[in-house]
Amino acid sequence: MYAYVINLDTNKERWEDIQKEFKGSSIQLKRFNAIKDKKGAYGLMKSFIEVLKIARKKKLKNVLILEDDCRLTKGWEDAWKKIVKWLDKNPDTWDIYSGSGWNIQMPKIVGDIDNEIVFFDPLMSWASNWTYVPQRNYNTLIKHFNKVKEYIKIPVIEYLFVLDNITHMYYKTIVSYPFMAYQEDKYTSNISQGILTTKIYNKRFVKEENILKSIYSTYKKKNHSRTKTFKIRDYL
Repeated sequence: MYAYVINLDTNKERWEDIQKEFKGSSIQLKRFNAIKDKKGAYGLMKSFIEVLKIARKKKLKNVLILEDDCRLTKGWEDAWKKIVKWLDKNPDTWDIYSGSGWNIQMPKIVGDIDNEIVFFDPLMSWASNWTYVPQRNYNTLIKHFNKVKEYIKIPVIEYLFVLDNITHMYYKTIVSYPFMAYQEDKYTSNISQGILTTKIYNKRFVKEENILKSIYSTYKKKNHSRTKTFKIRDYL
């Protein structure tokens, strides 16, 4: 499987690091020269659009898009193979798959694999460092992203239209526990324009992952329906 890595020309170290991270794995990385913009979220959105266009042109069955600060979790490769098979068998359950997330709100359990990997459909979650999109949604996402991307430039409402939010507002974007990846913690965030370090994001990823674990444990103990909706704050 190929994965496209969104990477700025000025971030050569990140490209070198992520190649080391995936070395020897079943995923071959292809670098996409990220579109630079003073608003990092706007540049990221435009970069995603262009990668989707590449996938459409190449008629790829699915496309995996990674941010260049992606850091793999333990056991990710075996889990990913199982996840891909599950996604292929359950196309009606998802439009987009996200390999991690934070600020996850009201996650609904939609499936699991042998009680080891659990899939959630949340009302919202933030993160786009591991995004998997099926061919059936290329045209729809390209059209939609092009339509809303300009709102990112408007102060106050800009964060309502960043990539993470709009994928949940309009599409079934599911996330699974355990996560596929966190973020390499030695960088500053391109999206926050250097204000936040990825180390801060990593703490959030770990916290949210533990919350999802707790939710599933509670679900199993109480034998809830798989369509039960949980509120994250109930488990904080």
